[in-house]
Amino acid sequence: MAEFAKVATFLRDELSGIRTGRANPELLADLPVDAYGTEQPLKSLAQLSVPEATTILVAPWDKGLLAAIEQAIRAAGLDGQPTNDGTHIRFTLPPLTEERRRELVKVVGEKLEAARVSLRNIRRDEIDAAEKADLSEDELERRKKEIDDEATKVQKELDDIAEAKKQELLTV
Repeated sequence: MAEFAKVATFLRDELSGIRTGRANPELLADLPVDAYGTEQPLKSLAQLSVPEATTILVAPWDKGLLAAIEQAIRAAGLDGQPTNDGTHIRFTLPPLTEERRRELVKVVGEKLEAARVSLRNIRRDEIDAAEKADLSEDELERRKKEIDDEATKVQKELDDIAEAKKQELLTV
């Protein structure tokens, strides 16, 4: 049943990339940057920090990558604009408009629904595996109940994660 827990972890990771009113290094961490002939995540090329509530500071370990990192941030289509000062890149996020907040709440809903579908698929696969196993009827029913209970528990956790993110988005 470890597969159920992976769904909650996946949703948490997906929602961490959605920006709220505050800067979060996770917003840029997995951004692909063309460096050394391959695409690499930004977190492997630079240190990401949040010196102010709306600014992410990118300090690359190799200063020669500044232009590539800046280009990757611009190409990502994020709301803010990067500023290159020659040693660091500052990415300042503008305040979210009410309309943008509502759009992001819809995105959270879409990601929640994708996680629910994944959870249902895992539940179905677990039940199919239990039915194919050589179990007595009583044991099979007990196993199905365990699977349903675990799925219900994870479903509640998914709803709580999404609701917390929605509240965070709607808080000005």
